[in-house]
Amino acid sequence: MKLFTVYSPTFEVIKQIFLSSMQDDYDVHMTCLEDIQEVGFILDAAHQQSMMTRHRIALDAINQNMGEIVLVTDLDLLFFGKTQPMVEEAMQGRDMAVQLNGSGLMDACLGFTAIRCNEVTRVFWETFIDRYIDQLQDNPRAFDQDLFNTMLQESDLRWGFFPSQVYHTQHGWPPPEDLLVYHATGVPISAVEGDTRTPLDHKIMLYNSVLKALGMPTLEENLRA
Repeated sequence: MKLFTVYSPTFEVIKQIFLSSMQDDYDVHMTCLEDIQEVGFILDAAHQQSMMTRHRIALDAINQNMGEIVLVTDLDLLFFGKTQPMVEEAMQGRDMAVQLNGSGLMDACLGFTAIRCNEVTRVFWETFIDRYIDQLQDNPRAFDQDLFNTMLQESDLRWGFFPSQVYHTQHGWPPPEDLLVYHATGVPISAVEGDTRTPLDHKIMLYNSVLKALGMPTLEENLRA
């Protein structure tokens, strides 16, 4: 199964965590956004550029892999087990499977998305990109995920959520003991006065909080081992 994601040089350490923790034999396609030289917050220009590039890559993946299932993910994932069997089960009879955004919120998070490459998903993704471009022209800080969820509810796609084994902290605390992949979302959308931490710092902190909750060594402890 092919997996597609994007990264910038500023997130090289996140890339290494992503690859070193992966336990599936995915055919990984990583696109480096070399012109992004800053660690931006969510909805900053750098973030919007990376999301638009990822959505275009998703559309290309659909066009080039008709009849197959592909994964399109964020880079900030920490794997704890093999995920492909779960993906295949979640995609039975579906065009798309997505991560649940939060406990009690029945909307999608785009951080871990499986797509069945067919004409239905091709049209959906093409329309999504066109509408996202229009939104950004009116509001440079428009949130692609809000539009994505609106379109899901309007569409005839056969879609559903992955189980809680695809986890982020907005699902509740502590993390499930059987989690397979942790998505380090939940970074502030802008700098907080007096807080000098970057989005990269926040993600490392989130990784370590989950590792500690599971009784596992932190990233720094693993490096020292």
